[in-house]
Amino acid sequence: MALVPHVERVDALDVGRKMAAGGRARGIEVVADPVAAQALDIDAAPFEDLDVVVAVGGDGTMLSAVQVALREDVPVLGVNLGTVGFLADAEVSDLDMVLDRLASGSWTVAERMTLQTTAGANKAVGVNDVVVEKVDSQRLVALSVAFDGEPFLTYRAALMFGAG
Repeated sequence: MALVPHVERVDALDVGRKMAAGGRARGIEVVADPVAAQALDIDAAPFEDLDVVVAVGGDGTMLSAVQVALREDVPVLGVNLGTVGFLADAEVSDLDMVLDRLASGSWTVAERMTLQTTAGANKAVGVNDVVVEKVDSQRLVALSVAFDGEPFLTYRAALMFGAG
């Protein structure tokens, strides 16, 4: 299990430490990147041979964890500490149940659609949306949209400011 906590939130680190201790007590190998590992007081280890990535924070933390999960081709589980938690599946009150299920392998994966954005040489993957911004507001932006590699539509748009 790779832990991806919001390292600037005390509550996320507290929950992350509980998850790390509870996971290890259940025989789950727990890893984190060097910054998170130091904040969680656990050893840093590379993300290899993972079964799951666990995000501890809000939706922003979940989106960061998704990047790790996509790179490692494993599922991601969000523990909600945010105000809304659109992307999280678990609450802090569920930690023991979550860890028991992770340890026993008795969990299911709900497939979610991802979006890939390419702007020039830059690529980004999003879960629920992607944002394309442009620097020069006086020029048109051309957007081409494809689904599963099949062209869907292309359109041009401009942002105009004026008196209303």
